[in-house]
Amino acid sequence: MGEVDANNPAPNVAGMLSMRLNFAGRLREFETIPAEKPAGTAGAPFDETALFNATGYDAKTFTETAPEVVPMVAYDVRKAWVGPAPGLPDVQVRVEAASLAGKIAAVKVVFPWTKANREAPKIASGATLVGPLISMGLAIVAVVFGLIFAVRNLRKNRADRKGALRLAFVSGALGLVSWIGSAHPVATPAEWNLLLNALGDIMSTGIVLWLLYLALEPAVRSRWPQALVTWNRLLAGQFGDAQVGAHILTGAAIGLLLYLVLASLNWVDYQRDGVPFGNNLDGAETALSWIGATAKRLQMDLQSGFMVFFTIFGFRALWKRDYAAALSMAALFAVIGNNGIWNDQNPHLLLERLVLLTIFTVLALILIRLGMVSTVAALFFINTMDRINLGPGLKSWYTPYGLATMALLVGISVYAFWRSIGARTIGDVESEGQPLLSP
Repeated sequence: MGEVDANNPAPNVAGMLSMRLNFAGRLREFETIPAEKPAGTAGAPFDETALFNATGYDAKTFTETAPEVVPMVAYDVRKAWVGPAPGLPDVQVRVEAASLAGKIAAVKVVFPWTKANREAPKIASGATLVGPLISMGLAIVAVVFGLIFAVRNLRKNRADRKGALRLAFVSGALGLVSWIGSAHPVATPAEWNLLLNALGDIMSTGIVLWLLYLALEPAVRSRWPQALVTWNRLLAGQFGDAQVGAHILTGAAIGLLLYLVLASLNWVDYQRDGVPFGNNLDGAETALSWIGATAKRLQMDLQSGFMVFFTIFGFRALWKRDYAAALSMAALFAVIGNNGIWNDQNPHLLLERLVLLTIFTVLALILIRLGMVSTVAALFFINTMDRINLGPGLKSWYTPYGLATMALLVGISVYAFWRSIGARTIGDVESEGQPLLSP
């Protein structure tokens, strides 16, 4: 798709290098592909001062020890040191380095919680395969039954053709913006193939949403009409509608609360292992990448909302009860979340399942009681909150992207509140002596 990561493009050309820095720009991992005939003297020592300057550690506080980490690239000298990690009391850090012909070829800073990243993956057990298999099966069932019911509704002239096309177009536009923001273009003819691949993926996603909407909308309209009132207004372009604003605001508030519930799992990890929280720097590369990441998040939340709707509707046909269908959907999504029912690498699996069950139950109830607008808004706020990374003193390089994310969420909330009270301007209560309509 044109996205660059540690393995794409593959590290197989001399001069390619992989480098990982911490948030302060200090070196934490480094590997470079050597030339077939490297210049220099084999076994020559490398510049240790430059190494410690790059990592930000004081060489005087480190003691040389036997190396443990074997780099993937060629080398003829290996060394390692252990010493204190500045700012982390009682934490010993290991610095591993290797060189070839006197030039540094690999570096890795190892903390007590650092995990090996080249170990062969464990063979998946039957339990860990349950989640992915159920997810794939659910997607296949959604497409098959969506196609059947969409054709039936089209033949009976009961489908909302305009709404379905608008939804597919919005999904496609979001997908295109997401790809533009995440791809790293290079001036080669291969970019044309990447664009075609991206367009194929975007169109397939739009077609699936188009089918699901044609299939579900008439049935939902007859069973849960309240769930589509604000959604249809939004599709019609009524962004300033008071009830649309109220539903967005409600979804935002619930999403914020659910995010705090989900974040409690990170706190449990921290209390048990003492591992610092990770930062989600999704989109924190350029302004364009931030826009692309935001568009991708909204597109995925639209897909998730309709998948939740499809699952609830299926269980509703089975149990004939709204709340039984909601609980069944929540239980299913809590079970298949994080790749399986049992996971021996997850020390608090039961707690995670209870948290996911709570979150999906609330989302299901929002979907039934308020509708798609509140549900998508809640999902968007849940999944976007962890991108608010500001850094110490608001001086980190990624602070502007965290502030942009915060401004986006606050802006959505303020605009939704403004529209929900029916005011034309902030602070407007009456217009020409006549009270404004309440939402």
